[in-house]
Amino acid sequence: MYFNNHSIPAIIPFRVFAHQFVNNTVGLLVNNRDKLWAASEIEKMLEAGASPEDVLHQAAAVLASVDFNNIHWGTAAQRFNHKIKATAFYSIEQGGSAASLSALQRVIKEIIGDVANLAATKALLAAGAPGKVTDGYIKEAFVFVDLDDNRLHDSREKNAITDALVNFSISHIDAFGELIVTEGNRYCHRQAF
Repeated sequence: MYFNNHSIPAIIPFRVFAHQFVNNTVGLLVNNRDKLWAASEIEKMLEAGASPEDVLHQAAAVLASVDFNNIHWGTAAQRFNHKIKATAFYSIEQGGSAASLSALQRVIKEIIGDVANLAATKALLAAGAPGKVTDGYIKEAFVFVDLDDNRLHDSREKNAITDALVNFSISHIDAFGELIVTEGNRYCHRQAF
């Protein structure tokens, strides 16, 4: 059951939807008074018959256009713009192959308004991820990026084998997921893992 044939379930009032959207988008970067105003404007648009998709698109466009020096919305706008840039870099420039929303959310989760943070995220996506397996000092272990959270390696999930010093490197990260370590030999037990 949906309101006005839109995609907001009838069990979620427009007011709740508007407040959740604003809080999820700007978090603690905007004061409560300004967030209440924004949520109220979104609620008015929905009540006037605008589709949720159009409202979200318009709200995102407005936030993206805010001057970063604006004392009310600038910090949130800067972080939002950096998340958009990281998403575009991952999805378009790097050709990110993960199809799930959760993988894309992991890419932008730690993005903040700092330009250096955006640059570091892009560098990580471009260069890959080195690491070291330390749980039991496992060598010749199979390490993979679990994109679909099923804890099983699929052909589209990047992988590597740890070397004699238990180091590994997964080149050209095209998606984020939990790193899973399987097989290999434990140094401390000298037996298969």
